[in-house]
Amino acid sequence: MAIQVFQALGEISCLYQADPALPFTKVQGNPLVIDSISLPRDTLTRITGDCDDLTVLFCSLMETAGVETGFITVPGHIYATFNTRVAARSSGRK
Repeated sequence: MAIQVFQALGEISCLYQADPALPFTKVQGNPLVIDSISLPRDTLTRITGDCDDLTVLFCSLMETAGVETGFITVPGHIYATFNTRVAARSSGRK
């Protein structure tokens, strides 16, 4: 499902674009500024978004398809996570 959603966003040419109003590079480290996140429908309307907009869109589409999702945040970035329904012990790691 994740690959299909990702490919579908590519098919409609959904692209990364830095936030024109408040690029992350300008708000990073400034405690007085709050980064905004677009609603998935707004990101789809524009067909562009910054890192957090596209991550929220991807997770929203996955949740709509019944896949549990989450976020991992690190300084300067956000990653989408999702439940593969594969048990951790099945990963082959010891």
